[in-house]
Amino acid sequence: GDSWGLISADGRIITEPKWKEVKKFENGIAIAKTEDASLYLLNSSGELISSSGFEKICRLKDGYLLVETKGKKGVLETNGTILLPMEYDQIEVVSKDLMIVYKNGLAGLINAAGNTLFPIQYQQIQLDWSGQKVLAKELYIPVILPAEEPGNKRKKGAKSSL
Repeated sequence: GDSWGLISADGRIITEPKWKEVKKFENGIAIAKTEDASLYLLNSSGELISSSGFEKICRLKDGYLLVETKGKKGVLETNGTILLPMEYDQIEVVSKDLMIVYKNGLAGLINAAGNTLFPIQYQQIQLDWSGQKVLAKELYIPVILPAEEPGNKRKKGAKSSL
């Protein structure tokens, strides 16, 4: 038929043909697509690495997997372990150790261990590799001081009656 399964090099059936498409294995993981276009991760034994499907899966050059469902993105390690949960609007992997994440229009910087280096509160973040600096553009929030009412000025040295 038009379904795919997995067969070992010695001809042993690993999984029955139930996938609409199966991409080649890289780092021990294959991406399989179901009839409803959901994407799943399979290990070399044909077992599901993640129980829930994804709308998109993208292999990144550092071996990470960028996944997306319902417009939210996350990052998985090569073994399928969640590195960044699926809660971000955009994720930019700038190196093996650093990712710029975007959520609700704001940016932050997270390392590969999932630790927050810069909280998600900046308009924009850029990395200056030559100067070894992180450039962060923050929203300007003006400080508004209450205006003094005319005629209520205190004289120098006058004490308040409070």
